[in-house]
Amino acid sequence: MTPLWGAIFSAALLGDPLTRRKLLGLALGVSGVALIALRGTGFGTVPDPLGIAACVLATVCYGFSGSYIKRWAKDVPSRQMTAASLSLAGLAFLPFAVLTLPAAGGIPATVWLIAVGFALLCSAFAYPVYLRLIAAAGVTVALSVTLVVPVFAFLWGSLFLGERIHSAAIAGAALVVLGTALVIRRVKGKR
Repeated sequence: MTPLWGAIFSAALLGDPLTRRKLLGLALGVSGVALIALRGTGFGTVPDPLGIAACVLATVCYGFSGSYIKRWAKDVPSRQMTAASLSLAGLAFLPFAVLTLPAAGGIPATVWLIAVGFALLCSAFAYPVYLRLIAAAGVTVALSVTLVVPVFAFLWGSLFLGERIHSAAIAGAALVVLGTALVIRRVKGKR
């Protein structure tokens, strides 16, 4: 849903048109992600409504933040934006971390290493690239890359954990790739 909200906020705040090609691409991509996500749970599972609401709210926030950055924070250097964003997020979650600390034995060193590795790789190094992508290609294109995350998730699950790749995941991945291609495709004469 993140790229869909990004397209909506980009249209509303930046005047970026919602073309049929872009909407079709987003619809195909979101459908592909849904197919990948639901392949293991089945359609009879009743999900947690609060969890769904939290996830939808997160996608709304991501979608809005891309347009906010492009319109009102475009002159802030990407390193400073990254440092401020990650520091404030860390402070916001600190009380929850303190409340949920393990009772005995603490947190193993391997967990700390994995957490620091993910923080550096997935946030500190990737966020400046994301900010530059917003500036260069636009909000909807920058956020449409989030559609491929589930595709890589099942690929890594297969590669590193030996998980089976279901035909629904392959079909979903095809929809994601097609949808993303439609969103990021350049139109002749336009960047």
